[in-house]
Amino acid sequence: MNKELFGKTLAECQGYQFSAVKANVNDNKYMTINSQPGNRDTAINIYLSNNLASKVEVGQYVDVKCTIREMVDEETGNTWPLLTSNSSYVTLEQLMAMSS
Repeated sequence: MNKELFGKTLAECQGYQFSAVKANVNDNKYMTINSQPGNRDTAINIYLSNNLASKVEVGQYVDVKCTIREMVDEETGNTWPLLTSNSSYVTLEQLMAMSS
């Protein structure tokens, strides 16, 4: 996946095609993002965060304000994309402002 998309909302991902929400055999919800529609080699599956998945049904589209985050496995260093709802995400600055 193009790492420059990490931290961007779907609305900021101009030129990409997004699928409706799907579910795998374990009922994990995900969507497909593709920079070259029709080319399966450029398609990437992005799983929805638990919070976002609880709000969206299979077959629906997620809000364009949702953000692609980079998740990192601390043991291996591997990264993968995760789609999160902006309503469930706060920056460190916002958290500090709430606590003061």
